[in-house]
Amino acid sequence: MPKDDTVRKVAIVGNNVNRVDAPWDDESYDFWIINGAIQDIAGRRIAKWFDLHDWSQANYLPDYLEHVPKDPDFDIVTMYEFPYAEVMAKYGYFWENSLPMMLGYAGYLEYTDIYLFGTEIGEFTDNPHMGFSLYHVMGALRREGRRVYLCNYSQMDTSGLYGYKDLVKTRLPDGFAFK
Repeated sequence: MPKDDTVRKVAIVGNNVNRVDAPWDDESYDFWIINGAIQDIAGRRIAKWFDLHDWSQANYLPDYLEHVPKDPDFDIVTMYEFPYAEVMAKYGYFWENSLPMMLGYAGYLEYTDIYLFGTEIGEFTDNPHMGFSLYHVMGALRREGRRVYLCNYSQMDTSGLYGYKDLVKTRLPDGFAFK
């Protein structure tokens, strides 16, 4: 954590429907986008775009790459620029998908408040290890005193509490904050 009381906020924005909730007009945030979110950046203030896939794979050529500007005014972070060794030394091995890697990088760069918009780990569509690695990094960030927020209506906040099947969870107006 920063030595002073400086609050550094980053919004990590994916391409799921709830990305529209990101506070694009709030200049106190840095905005990082992931993979296909590059298709929807017109007029947006972006600090970094991440695509951490192995582009050398024969079949990896997603349609969204055609949307990458030729001369962007933001940083492009691919698997070749990402500081794996440094982030892994701080948060451990959690490489099941890009989202935990980006969360770890935000902690490595000393962000105090990390917000997730348009990012989902689907219960039925994604590898279960993706969720495990995500929650591992969220826990590590919390232990450091960082705040991690899920946007409203995130599927990552719908499973309920183990052993309490009848518990009705409510949404907090400003998102869910891990404490």
